[in-house]
Amino acid sequence: MAATIPKPACSIASSSSSSSSSQPYAFTKHFLGSSLSFPSISNKPSQRPFLRISSSLSNSPPKSTSAAAVTLSAPTTTTTTGTDGFVSRFAADEPRKGADILVEALEREGVANVFAYPGGASMEIHQALTRSNIIRNVLPRHEQGGVFAAEGYARSSGLPGVCIATSGPGATNLVSGLADALLDSVPIVAITGQVPRRMIGTDAFQETPIVEVTRSITKHNYLVLDVDDIPRIVKEAFFLATSGRPGPVLIDVPKDVQQQLAVPNWHNPIKLPGYMSRLPKSPDETQLEQIVRLILESKKPVLYVGGGALNSSDELRRFVELTGIPVASTLMGLGAYPLADEYSLQMLGMHGTVYANYAVDRSDLLLAFGVRFDDRVTGKLEAFASRAKIVHIDIDKAEIGKNKLPHVSVCADLKLALKGLNGILESQGVKGKVDFEAWVQELKEQKLKFPLGYKTFEEHISPQHAIQVLDELTNGDAIISTGVGQHQMWAAQFYKYKRPRQWLTSGGLGAMGFGLPAAIGAAVANPGSVVVDIDGDGSFIMNVQELATIKVENLPVKILLLNNQHLGMVVQWEDRFYKSNRAHTYLGDPSREDEIFPNMLKFADACGIPAARVTKKEELRAAIQKMLDTPGPYLLDVVVPHQEHVLPMIPSNGTFKDVITEELKQHLDLLDGESKTCLPPVTEDLILSILGAGIEIYNLNTQNRPIASFIVRVLTAGDREAFTHAEIKDKQFDKKQDFVWAIEDVPVRGAFIVDIEFLDFKIASPNGGIGKPCSIWTEQFTQKTSNINAMALPVFHNIFSRYPIKDFSTITSDMLSIEASQAFLNYYVYGNIKAQEFLTHRLPLLRVAHQYEISELKEACCESLVQDIDDKNVLDMFHTASLYQLPKLKISCLRYLVNVGRIFNIIQADLDAFLQSADRHLIAQLFHQVLSAWKGF
Repeated sequence: MAATIPKPACSIASSSSSSSSSQPYAFTKHFLGSSLSFPSISNKPSQRPFLRISSSLSNSPPKSTSAAAVTLSAPTTTTTTGTDGFVSRFAADEPRKGADILVEALEREGVANVFAYPGGASMEIHQALTRSNIIRNVLPRHEQGGVFAAEGYARSSGLPGVCIATSGPGATNLVSGLADALLDSVPIVAITGQVPRRMIGTDAFQETPIVEVTRSITKHNYLVLDVDDIPRIVKEAFFLATSGRPGPVLIDVPKDVQQQLAVPNWHNPIKLPGYMSRLPKSPDETQLEQIVRLILESKKPVLYVGGGALNSSDELRRFVELTGIPVASTLMGLGAYPLADEYSLQMLGMHGTVYANYAVDRSDLLLAFGVRFDDRVTGKLEAFASRAKIVHIDIDKAEIGKNKLPHVSVCADLKLALKGLNGILESQGVKGKVDFEAWVQELKEQKLKFPLGYKTFEEHISPQHAIQVLDELTNGDAIISTGVGQHQMWAAQFYKYKRPRQWLTSGGLGAMGFGLPAAIGAAVANPGSVVVDIDGDGSFIMNVQELATIKVENLPVKILLLNNQHLGMVVQWEDRFYKSNRAHTYLGDPSREDEIFPNMLKFADACGIPAARVTKKEELRAAIQKMLDTPGPYLLDVVVPHQEHVLPMIPSNGTFKDVITEELKQHLDLLDGESKTCLPPVTEDLILSILGAGIEIYNLNTQNRPIASFIVRVLTAGDREAFTHAEIKDKQFDKKQDFVWAIEDVPVRGAFIVDIEFLDFKIASPNGGIGKPCSIWTEQFTQKTSNINAMALPVFHNIFSRYPIKDFSTITSDMLSIEASQAFLNYYVYGNIKAQEFLTHRLPLLRVAHQYEISELKEACCESLVQDIDDKNVLDMFHTASLYQLPKLKISCLRYLVNVGRIFNIIQADLDAFLQSADRHLIAQLFHQVLSAWKGF
């Protein structure tokens, strides 16, 4: 942990009046016409010599002796000890510069480390820092590196991080970090220098209205216009940053305020009556008892925990121990509950495990603790946990009901809420009363069927494998930071975090370049801990200058660089959604594609940091072990293939039914062995998967043909006639061994395979070509109608998601059995149809649904039509309802006509249909309307 000074308790002045006088000044150009009076400004330089004093804190023992032990070099200087036990290097009534007041205010808040980069408007602060024997400045090489390091410090320690920058470009370089801290609820205090007060609003050199720039990306911000406000503002800033939902606070200090002499009053209370009134209260016991009742009534509960649970890890573990409820974590919540535990489902969401997303989809009670229902977790909101009652506990009232409406909500500190729930559970002896064993076993089966896995590349290194090896060699104890991209998701999937604050990543903002500076902050806050930055080449190079910082500060940061020469996550989306068209995502040198560019080892060498590169799987473990054993910083450049994708994946705004695993074998294994495809001369089961980078063949036994050549033909997405092919010659087969046949010259990404032709036999793909069903697969469909979803959906989703909805009738009748059509269309409509596309084609869909008796699709069309009834189409809607047997649509049309007084149109047009459709209440309304009309005459 970082060395800290004991933090005094805040004194708070209660007031029911407006606190505008204590709020930050929004001082921009349009205020120039106003009459402003400032306190007298003195530019008299300080006459005090540079002092080093020693002090001991008797009232409260420090968290670390290194923060309190200070040497004395000027024993004649008077020091003062305040009532809070803090020893100041100034006499109580001695004037000192505003910059010295600011630094001492930081010391009084327990700050031991700052990440500050100097400039013209912040020089006074840096001069004051040199006079402090408590605060250490870790000099970043870029202000963004400084704010990300402050985040890493805060995320890994739970203490507020502090960064300092100059005005203008220095301040604006903090913007990404402030936005990141706000989205991920990280407590940081950012201090910026500003031009002198008299120059604000004049477009002075390096002037930026940073308060206005950051207003929407900070929890609060201040422009200091009076040196006497510094003690109160700093106290308020730290209180705001760490209380309630944590977040970033910015303090902008003009240079002349830094230079002004003053005697500080350290006892001014903070003045935040509005904020204090909005802080959450202790959880209501009645609400907690209601949650316990819901738990006792449920059969399939699941915990959905996020970053708000990081401070409640012990209470969360106790809650799981008492209830036995499985735990799914968000990206930000990893480590709040140990991932290796039997009740852990690991991460849920877009790249979460299949079983975590399955659990949420099938649950009847979702306990959402410290989460905000982020879109990367929920996908399509309407389908997320659609079967479940939702309990939402969060400290931020604004998050409750913002995206997903809960059945029970508690706005409170999750730590207090869990303590209350655990107390109720223990007092009622619930541990022996709840039994979710059947549910837990169901999820264990899903874990066995859909484990996290990855492809192997012969002697090449899979990025996931590299992370697994790191996890093994560090015993899962390292603090891990990451950049943003594929490596980030693999680090979330394959490193088994044991405790909170072990996982540092930019979640909400997704800021590339976060990993290395965040690791710096973590190393400063946690001396003696193993800190590893798992980074990608794209993210790493964005803040590569921070290598100089870790060398100069001698920070033992280890960098595991997964280098694929591409912007991997963008490439993955190009492959899946843009027909593999490369749009500036290659980061190497196009003129030298066979070389690794840039050479990351030379960056490390330039900073005097030992480094190595590894390209072969057999050399990986020894290389990682050497990295961990080498004292100080180390960079290991691990070259990995760029063809690998992060899986599982639920496409944006998708549902659990859309999950992409690209392991058709897993779907087919849901059926019994007899239903698997088996073609001669292969004597083992052969399963064909439609893969992004090639074709995977499982358990081949090719005794009759150990060497073969074959041709692969693919149909490109978006054009039915655009066939292309590649010939692969003399491929060696090994007996009973898995293969990946990489087809480098064929644009298979964004396409699907039509067939593979061998020397003397042919294996047809599931579709067998447009309009010509493959007899073997058709036979499987007709034989296994009860399991049609498991067989049909993975295959036909890849094919039919390429075609417009209007072609459904033709395609389904030509190519699929009724059962396959029904399975596919049910799936497709509820996961892949865009709203506007559905509205445009709902009548053709209704015809297909009626023809194939697809009840869910029919109901969806009916619900949509009901919403669109108006004067112009009501009669057509009524006849559509009669044609396709939609009683709900009929009733809705009749009610509409009764309300607008046009029921006679229906009676004249279709009296029989009306009498068959209308209920008694509707008929009574009709007669009342008729009688009213007669009375009118």
